[in-house]
Amino acid sequence: MDYKVIEEALSIIWESLELENSNLMVQREIPKFQISESKIESELTKRMGINILSELVSSGYIEIKEAQILMTTEGYRKSANIIRRQRLAERLLVDILDRPKGEVDSDACEFEHIISPGVEESICTLLGHPRECPHGSPIPEGYCCQRAQDTVASVVIQLVQLNAGESGRIVYLSTRNHPEMHRLMQFGIVPGNVVRMHQTYPSVVIQVNQTQIAMATETASVVFVRRTAP
Repeated sequence: MDYKVIEEALSIIWESLELENSNLMVQREIPKFQISESKIESELTKRMGINILSELVSSGYIEIKEAQILMTTEGYRKSANIIRRQRLAERLLVDILDRPKGEVDSDACEFEHIISPGVEESICTLLGHPRECPHGSPIPEGYCCQRAQDTVASVVIQLVQLNAGESGRIVYLSTRNHPEMHRLMQFGIVPGNVVRMHQTYPSVVIQVNQTQIAMATETASVVFVRRTAP
């Protein structure tokens, strides 16, 4: 069977597991979660028009026990890699190519099929090892994230990495703390706005539009920017 079909089916299972289990690990470990066979059959039929669970079982990617689906070690690792490439592709399209995030899903799905491991790590490093896709879903860690070694200069960096006098355009906020996100947005700290760093210590002081804002380093660390020309 076409490997793209297999990959799409595995990504559907992963996304379904995420919806039911917010603690689905984004590390390369075997999850303990399982999901209803009938639910996945329904999702596969709705989104792909076919049900290939038997092929996934014979390929060693999933196990079905008592009408419940559980990913094998190989299935989990392959699915995590598929999701990682897809969500990195989304970040690349939005952060670097300035595509609207509402229009990148189909392009990212096609793009992720041609991203090799070496290119994947270069993209991840280029983007500053992002933790979430533009839609807020977690990006599984790669070996480059675990090593934390920069092989190319990062384009997207944390706000706190700007030096005094430097400016950056906000790309995304890496936080699931909704009150914190709302506070930042109230101050104009939203994707697309340009911030200028005035002070980095003992607290971070930035300028957004005509307003100077002081914040703790920990808060500033969730803001990711792309450096802009002086």
